[in-house]
Amino acid sequence: ARREGGLMGKDKAKKAGQASAAGARASGFGGGGSFGGIGFGGYSGAQSLSSQTYDDAAGAVEVDDDLARVMARLVKHNTATRLKALADLVDVCEGRACGGGGGDASASAPYARSPEELAAALPQWTLAYRRLHLDNSLAVRVASAKAMAVVAGGAGKGLGKHLRRLAPSWWFAAHDPDETAAREALGAFESVFPTDAKRANALLFAHAEILDQASENLLVGSPDAMPHREGTADERAERHERLLASTVRAIGGFAKRAFVGADFDAEEQKATAALEKLGAAIDAAGCLSPFVRSPAAALRRAAYAALMDVISSGAVADRLIGAEAPGDRRKKIARLCVATALEETDGSNFSALWELVVTYPQAHAGCWDDVDAGAEVIPALKSHLASGCHGDATASSPSILPFLSLLPPRALTDVSNAAAGGSESNTSESNTSNASALADMLAAAWEGWKLCCTPSRADDAAALLRCQREGLLYGLIVLADAAADPSAFRVGLVRASVLDRWAPGCMATATHGDVERMALCEVLATISCKPELDAVAGTTWASLAPRAIDLCGGKTGGTMDAAGAARVVAFHRCLLHAAERRRSVTGEDGGDWVRERFAKPIASAALECVAANPGDDAAADIVAAMVRSHGAGCLPTAGAMRGLVDTCESPALLAAVVSAAPELWDDALSSLSSKAGTLADVLSGLSLTGGVDDEKRWGRVRLDEAVIGAAGGGVDGSGVGALLIAAAPLVSSGAAVEVMTRLAATVRRGDAAAAGTRDAAWAWAWPPPDGDRAGAREAWEDLFEALFLEHLTSCESREDEIDASGYASSSDGEESIENDGSSSVGDDDDDDDDDDDD
Repeated sequence: ARREGGLMGKDKAKKAGQASAAGARASGFGGGGSFGGIGFGGYSGAQSLSSQTYDDAAGAVEVDDDLARVMARLVKHNTATRLKALADLVDVCEGRACGGGGGDASASAPYARSPEELAAALPQWTLAYRRLHLDNSLAVRVASAKAMAVVAGGAGKGLGKHLRRLAPSWWFAAHDPDETAAREALGAFESVFPTDAKRANALLFAHAEILDQASENLLVGSPDAMPHREGTADERAERHERLLASTVRAIGGFAKRAFVGADFDAEEQKATAALEKLGAAIDAAGCLSPFVRSPAAALRRAAYAALMDVISSGAVADRLIGAEAPGDRRKKIARLCVATALEETDGSNFSALWELVVTYPQAHAGCWDDVDAGAEVIPALKSHLASGCHGDATASSPSILPFLSLLPPRALTDVSNAAAGGSESNTSESNTSNASALADMLAAAWEGWKLCCTPSRADDAAALLRCQREGLLYGLIVLADAAADPSAFRVGLVRASVLDRWAPGCMATATHGDVERMALCEVLATISCKPELDAVAGTTWASLAPRAIDLCGGKTGGTMDAAGAARVVAFHRCLLHAAERRRSVTGEDGGDWVRERFAKPIASAALECVAANPGDDAAADIVAAMVRSHGAGCLPTAGAMRGLVDTCESPALLAAVVSAAPELWDDALSSLSSKAGTLADVLSGLSLTGGVDDEKRWGRVRLDEAVIGAAGGGVDGSGVGALLIAAAPLVSSGAAVEVMTRLAATVRRGDAAAAGTRDAAWAWAWPPPDGDRAGAREAWEDLFEALFLEHLTSCESREDEIDASGYASSSDGEESIENDGSSSVGDDDDDDDDDDDD
């Protein structure tokens, strides 16, 4: 009985709604077959509902009053009203109470609408949705997509009678330029048609309406040609752009999803007809060429996405743009995908652009029969690189090498001609040197890199350097074999990229770790270690080494330039780092190419300068750097080394030479025995470079003699203390005893303050010697006692000075107190007199 009562209550509510529908129709909100009073036709730009014919029985179930009122509010111009109406529509359909009735007593009690009732509302909903899916408010478009899932999903089988009219707007909404709106609309479509097969059947069922409406939309040339023209000029333009973008993307989406599971070999009539109509729609749209060339970035992005969907649609792509496709369509789309698209200048489109540009040649390897890569593709790519990738090299550079690998080899190895265009700053240079197309592209990439050399574009600059490196190595290692003259091709690449641009720029600064210099050195390491690149490596270093010598002034006949020498040393350091890194990563040794190709010629030139000018510190620093890294092998002969020891005045160079050739240490000691400061610096240099150790036995009789003489004042006073400290680990036990004895005597005489001897004495006094070889313990105790007594004497003298100073201050204070006291006494007497008087 309770169940029957519930059913009766629901029936009463339904009847009340149906009864009130007559009043709604009379006032312009009617349901069923005529809806002219609301003006949906004018609102949506389509025919009024009264002029449309529905060949179904939906009119037998009338739209109830609540749905009618909600539908009426969907036409309001106020965004908040439309959002509220969409929310109320969902509530009404699902049987929840809403505020849509506005307190009207005629509103029925809430109940969930049946599939038949929702199907009856689909004509009105279809007309409203044609407008809602283009609304300028993202919130409205998202809410309308959610409402679509409820209305269309709840209609059940009744949806089929209205799908052809509803599908176009629904499919366009599923390709909204905004991802959120598109995701909601596509989600509604997938929830109603839950499998790929069902979705494909639905699209094929309505293919004529979808594609006809798409063709019609693409003919709307301006915002003023839109059927609904309310709003400001900007709002109309935004709506027009959204219409075109969603339609273009919907065409690609149709090609990708509508033919899932279709068997064209079996000549399925429905699929074949849809495919023919799709091809006709693409042809009518100029193969989307107007949109690839559109000034609007959103339309270009939509065209890239649509073309990507078309070319990745498998068997559909084979029939639309493959060998079986009409020649004009195939050629047009090929040019759009791999040539015209490269003219893109908006960084927000680069992701879609490069996906299309790289995918098309992979999917259609024969596309180069339809596109002249040398005349159409290379110039566009050069322009893109020369511009610095239009401000977003980080998005473009990862795709450059994959795209180069897909181009016909001859298009890159052939000599570039003047008609090829590209960077104007490089055109004449490239033509005069008969550079290949790839060499011109590398030159363009360098021009783009220069545009990015600002702190704000550091990432773009690094990306273009990677592009430069990858392109150069690809040409040298992979592409050269396809050239008519591989050797000339390689030399041209190295000249265009390294010798004329990259190397001069890197040698202009001495900052360690510059990104561009490290990248160049890694390229040079690869070139120098590859046996097949030995010839081009020889050419490269034959140019780079003299250029480095010129940079530091090694050919002028005078002294070397200190700044230039610092740059050369920094470049050499980067070469060593790159060589070691390559060795650790690849395991390839490749010989000591840094020493043979670069260090030897540089060191030879610097040696000549040192021989001519022994005080040339810049040249000495270069030789020292080379010798420290490569040993004596980077110097011409042992005789040159010996002469260097006799004439050089640079402690750093002497330390490097002696460390590399220990047999010259005695000669160095002979020339330095009377120069305590220089000898101390040499010993310090040996310590810093790791040269001071037992294996090389730097201790010598001559070193003992020099140190003993310094301790006793037998050498130049300048640098004595430094020499005594630096030589302490190297002298023999006997010499150590003599040094400590002489230092103790010097301290007792009070002469230790001169030439840093006191510091040396303290350095020798601690820590104490191990054992008691040659009386070292006794000598150390004597030195320690002398230092301790000196310290006590110094403390006593300081106390006497303090006492004397304190006594003087005390005397002055007493005198002051006496003066003040006499004045006070007088005043007191006066006060006493005053008291007596009182």
